Amino acid sequence: MGWFTGSMVGGRPVALAAGITAGVNGAFGGARRVYAWRSVAGWYAFVSDSTWALLGTTLGNILNMLNLAWRNAAYRGDFSLRRNRHLFENGVALQRGFAFTLGCVTSNAGTRSGRPLEERLELIDLHEDLHIWQNRWFGPIYPAMYVAWATGGTVVAVITWLVRRERPSLRAMIRTAAYYDNPFEYWAYKAQGHWEDNSADPTLKWG
Repeated sequence: MGWFTGSMVGGRPVALAAGITAGVNGAFGGARRVYAWRSVAGWYAFVSDSTWALLGTTLGNILNMLNLAWRNAAYRGDFSLRRNRHLFENGVALQRGFAFTLGCVTSNAGTRSGRPLEERLELIDLHEDLHIWQNRWFGPIYPAMYVAWATGGTVVAVITWLVRRERPSLRAMIRTAAYYDNPFEYWAYKAQGHWEDNSADPTLKWG
């Protein structure tokens, strides 16, 4: 499926690259038995991960490999088996204390909190799992929009910070405009029930 998808987009090199990344994901998924083959959702997850959502899957493969080399990343098969996802308790993250999801891989789900992962299921099942399905539903639009929003949000935050007389933390404003206000994040925080009480700066936080 990856080869076919790549051939639809470009020539033989693209088809080869797409086939390889789909195969790598299939190997990870097969070895860890993550796909729920007895459900429609499981089949859709596998097919979309191998076709429409292949860009996110490629990023997820990279995250998977980085976590294999990451000390104490701690892959959690008990939270991944037939759940259509790969879950790591620790591992690579962009922000300390935040989980990080690319494709169908969630890293740092424990967010170094010291709490049992069982107490993080609200975050995992309602927030991070939604990001996995957003990638499957929106395909390449999802990572492209995420990067574009982060870039534009950073510009908006810097400009707002420069023109305000009472200046809140620039870092907090950038995090709010570039991350929290991202429609995909807004959706996930709402689904988790933590939009109102998250740490976004009120200056730029969606009302």
